Formats: sequence, structure tokens, C-alpha cells
Amino acid sequence: MTDDAVVTFGKDGSFQDTGFMAVTETTLGNNPLHLPGGQEHFYLSYYGQGVQTPTATGATATYTSLHFDFYGYQGPDASFSIAGGTPVVTGAQNPVLLATGELIPGQGNLQITFGPNGAVTSANGVIKETVQVGGQPVGELDINVAHGVSDVGYPPTGGISLTGGQIHATFVPLSSP
Repeated sequence: MTDDAVVTFGKDGSFQDTGFMAVTETTLGNNPLHLPGGQEHFYLSYYGQGVQTPTATGATATYTSLHFDFYGYQGPDASFSIAGGTPVVTGAQNPVLLATGELIPGQGNLQITFGPNGAVTSANGVIKETVQVGGQPVGELDINVAHGVSDVGYPPTGGISLTGGQIHATFVPLSSP
């Protein structure tokens, strides 16, 4: 997965994170995963907010809420970018909502480090979300996020933009009774 997001910060230490994660590979037990309906490509659209706590080398960004929608679509690959300080998806033909998710409370911490000039040098961590299909819980999505200094931008609208990165998500189905 890759990430295209914009993060804005409030004077009170709050932050908002909005973006898309392009899903570049789907497997089940190391085999390609083919979902019903002929969906060939996938992405996550998400919105979250939280608070920052200063640390010796930067801050811990703790999500207080994070919602995602998991979409599938057919046709050529879509493109994901930041335009005018806003994350955009272009070319996803007739996206179909396949699943939704919400932050598991207490399971959304990212470590943000700053350089001597105050610029963000990395954002790394793990976020855990519940996954629902048709309003019914089906499992958990564990998302590992790693952004280096080359992924960080500073849009004219303020905040930071994150592009690319190393994002890995693992779906853990609910256990059968």
C-alpha cells in the first residue's frame, strides 16, 4: 500500500488526517485474492483526528478517531495525489464500497520525529481498526505505517502532506466460535 494524505495541526495540539491508501497487492495465504463482482483494484479512503503529545525527539500522534472506507473498482489503475492541499483520487471507475472500519480505541499511535529545524523527518507506527461488511464486524485491519523524510511535503494550505511511504496492512478475521 502507499499513502497520499494531508495532516493539519491545531494550536491546541490536535490534528486531522485525510487521505487515500492505494492497495497495491491483495493476497490470502500468499495467494492472490479475487473478490466477487470482478473488482480488480482497491483503495482505502480515510479521515481521522487526534492529539499530539511532545516527546524528546518529536511527538506521539494519538488518533482519537479514524474511519476508513474500503473500495474496489474495475478498469485501469487510479492515481492518487495531493492537489491544492487536498488528497485526490483520479480514474477509479465506478468504485464500490466493500467494507468500512473504525479505530479500535487505544490502538492508533504514530511516532513523529522532527529535525533540528523543526521539519518532520519521519512518521511511523501501527493503527488497528475494526472491519465491517454490511454493518457486521468481520475482523481487524492492522496497518503499519512508515514515512521517511522524502515522503513529507509542506502544502501552501498548511500542515504536512505524506506521499508514498511503506504501508502494510494485515486483515485478521474474527475467530469462529
